[in-house]
Amino acid sequence: MKENKILKFPKQYCEDMDEYCISNSVEFDECGDWEGDYYYYNKKDWNGLVKYREQRVKNYPEDLDVQWQLGEAYVLNSEFKKALGFLEKLYYKDPG
Repeated sequence: MKENKILKFPKQYCEDMDEYCISNSVEFDECGDWEGDYYYYNKKDWNGLVKYREQRVKNYPEDLDVQWQLGEAYVLNSEFKKALGFLEKLYYKDPG
């Protein structure tokens, strides 16, 4: 039987991800954008995803993709009215 050569994602890294990525004492860019999203999305921690993406919007206020992702997080967190209001403003800024 062949040995499984799949590397396991470090458990401690996953457990510390939210503190590491959102902490005000750490440069936000040190945490890869996809890693934070993956961490919260994989755990289905929609509230954590909202907080993570709100921090990204604060750090990148002109990035429309980052703002769009926050709107998506509101939907996943069942904050539909908030998502609609947020995405409506974003749509008027850039209908494309």
